[in-house]
Amino acid sequence: MKRVCLLVVLLAVSVSCKKTTATAPTVLQVGGNWTATATRQASVVDTACPIIPASVTYSLQITQNGSDLTATASASGFRGVITYTGTSNATAATLSATNITSQATTPNHTCPDGTVVTVQVGTAAITINAVNGNTATGTDSTRYNNLVAGAQVSTQNYNNPMTLSK
Repeated sequence: MKRVCLLVVLLAVSVSCKKTTATAPTVLQVGGNWTATATRQASVVDTACPIIPASVTYSLQITQNGSDLTATASASGFRGVITYTGTSNATAATLSATNITSQATTPNHTCPDGTVVTVQVGTAAITINAVNGNTATGTDSTRYNNLVAGAQVSTQNYNNPMTLSK
């Protein structure tokens, strides 16, 4: 009987002293230098002067610290840099533009009616929802403002599927 009691006490102590380790939540790992290609699919707000190139390629440098993200992007055809901040969770990484330099423009774009505008990035956001090694997919959402002599004459919104590669 003493042996059974001792065994029960030892089992109780070993179970109660068992060390448990909490598992940190998993976040999508998106840090690094990416080349992103967004295929334009317009949901145009104002069609007076559409700018629908087939695709836009840009470099995207993402710094990741746990779930916190910062990024910079520069696109072919646009001058200037866009700075983003965002977060990553287990299923997606989201970035929102926090600073769009005034140089993030394409000057001298000719509209179908002959009007010449400067196309400026108004707002920008990126969602990355799948990473597979050195490739990823997501969405590039951008609003462009068409300016004539500094005054906005029309806007365009794009939600574009994109692919990324390292």
